This record gives sequence, C-alpha cells and structure tokens, in this order.
Amino acid sequence: MNVVLNPASERIVTEKLRSALYEDPGEVIEDALRLLKQRDEQKLEALRKDLQHAAEQLESGEFTEYDEQSIQNLFDEVSAEGRQRLAAERDDAR
Repeated sequence: MNVVLNPASERIVTEKLRSALYEDPGEVIEDALRLLKQRDEQKLEALRKDLQHAAEQLESGEFTEYDEQSIQNLFDEVSAEGRQRLAAERDDAR
C-alpha cells in the first residue's frame, strides 16, 4: 500500500525518524494507527458507560418528558441565558 502524506504529516514522520525512535516510516505510521485505535476504543468505552448510565437513569425515573410547548420554553430559556452571557462577556471586554 502506498500512502501520500500532506507536507505537515510528512514533516512529523521525518522528525520521528530523526529522533531514532523509529527505523522507517512504516513504524511511525503503525504506531500512529495503534494510538488511533486505542483512542477510538477509549471513546467507545466512554460511550458505552454513558449509555449504561442513561439506561440506569431511565429505569430509576430520572428523566424529564417534554412536549412541543415545554421544549420551546426550554429553548427560549437557554437562548435568553446565552444572550445574557454574551452581553456580560462583551461588557467585561470593554
């Protein structure tokens, strides 16, 4: 398999080879892919935990049901709070 790297990625590979931690570009790519796989597995595990927590909350009745009107009210409240925060930040910046 041939891989074409953009100049920034190519510089990273070259730097890693100069550090003498890797013998060839393939090792650099393999290590990067190993780290990518590890990161993806960690994200997936965190998602599983979040889903388990959400399921437990549903089972114990820890949720709020919304209808069209109540969701609009929530949206309006969040929007108003956001506008207030932005205004406060602008005032602080002056």
